[in-house]
Amino acid sequence: MIRLLWIALLALLAACSSDDKTAGISTVETENAMLVIQVTGADSLPAANVLARMRAVRYVHDAGAADSAGGAVAEFATDSLGRIALAASAVESIGLDSVAVEILDGKYGAFDVIPLSTDAAAGDVDSVSLTLAKLGGFKGRISENALERYGDSVMVQVYGTDRVVAVDSNGEFVLEGLPPFEYAIRIVAGDSAVDAVGEVAAGEVSQLGVLLQNSIVIAADSLVSGWMETAREARAAGKTVVGFVHLDSSNFDFTAVREGGADVNVLGMEGKQIPFAVSYWDDSLQLAVVQLQLAAGIDSVRLAWGDGKTDSKNSGRVECSDLWKSIDAAVVQEQNMVSIIDFESGLAPNIREPAHVKDAYLIYLGDSVVSDPLPKNSADGVEADSARGGHVFHWSSEAPNPGGSWTSFVVEVCSPERPCNLEGIDSVVFDIRGDGFYSFALETNGWDDMDGKTIYLDTIATEKWLHKVITPADWDEADNKYGNIGWERIRGHVTHINISAFYTAELWIDDIKFYGVNLDDMRE
Repeated sequence: MIRLLWIALLALLAACSSDDKTAGISTVETENAMLVIQVTGADSLPAANVLARMRAVRYVHDAGAADSAGGAVAEFATDSLGRIALAASAVESIGLDSVAVEILDGKYGAFDVIPLSTDAAAGDVDSVSLTLAKLGGFKGRISENALERYGDSVMVQVYGTDRVVAVDSNGEFVLEGLPPFEYAIRIVAGDSAVDAVGEVAAGEVSQLGVLLQNSIVIAADSLVSGWMETAREARAAGKTVVGFVHLDSSNFDFTAVREGGADVNVLGMEGKQIPFAVSYWDDSLQLAVVQLQLAAGIDSVRLAWGDGKTDSKNSGRVECSDLWKSIDAAVVQEQNMVSIIDFESGLAPNIREPAHVKDAYLIYLGDSVVSDPLPKNSADGVEADSARGGHVFHWSSEAPNPGGSWTSFVVEVCSPERPCNLEGIDSVVFDIRGDGFYSFALETNGWDDMDGKTIYLDTIATEKWLHKVITPADWDEADNKYGNIGWERIRGHVTHINISAFYTAELWIDDIKFYGVNLDDMRE
């Protein structure tokens, strides 16, 4: 039963006032109150004689309900000073630990969830301030799949209010007349119901987005690997980091999405869009990696797909480079770069677990090739470089038969049994100086009986160090020359790095790095 608490005499006196703004009453003297709600109008004056309805926080209204009070467990009017003062007995009689308070006054209103306590010490008063603001609302739609399945029988309810609406024949809905607040929402479809969140701004109808999409819920902490110590520390400190969703045929149905994951979206559990980027999406191999921003307070995310109207224009999808702009540099270096070898430990690659780079060495093709050092003495090629303040690798090569003889510096980065997946790579970076014709290649040797490479050919003639950046677009087109079968065939199955010196050449190399991938892409 609704308990409308009036004091008759004070109400009569207030009614004789000529000022409508002071026509309200108080339920109890403020000094004897346990809870005081102060309501202020949009004009910054006390909002007198406005009605506040209290409901259970998880209350939702039935579309067919004939409850004129909209599910309220109690109603109170503000006094001439815009206050509602409740004694302990009134708070206790409501019988709830917390309530949703809604105030509507013409085109203005206020909404909040406040705790109720009767355990305060004598004289303690809980105070809450509410300010009336222009009413707003939100709009949205259900996914095309949900519309086909449920039609316009889907209902959208707002927790703590008497607001409920059915979607129309296009699966769309609008809920207006709501005070500004971040509301919990319930979507009822058939025998099931799911929750979302819709934020209402003053005087605006906000876009809620697409509801009832195919989705999976993923714990946020599982998206930051255990070896990512810097990122985990940053996340614990409340900073935004990037999480990685690795998809393959064992955990995702690639036939249920549009080509290239065009209809994929990432949402928080409250329904807000989360900025994300598709590092790569290979429908033929059924492999994909989705990167997403994990801001403070995000415990789980929802990866959604299968809505025909969702695309990059109405989702949280951004370019990979934009996703990383606001991330701390130390986190970027850990999560978005792999340093392969810098020669500070000789020929031992400086990559760490969980990836496993096996070895680095010189080889040559053809009996007539002369190299310094010889392949069996590859370690002798590591030398100090005072200008760089560290160590580099240096070798020279002479090939009397230039058509089929050369030397190569090789780094085994992954095994044929578990090759590196570099589909998401932004660039390969290295420093080089010297004189001669050379190539930089990524190879596949022994994976699924495949042998070949993607290659970048270049000529150098300088004593100054050059900083080379090779992007996927820079690899030569497949032509089978020097074993070049092209980036498209190599990218998901890389086993080796190969830097070859052709004819007569002398080269110095240093600091080979991959950008756009991390150790998870190279683990065995």
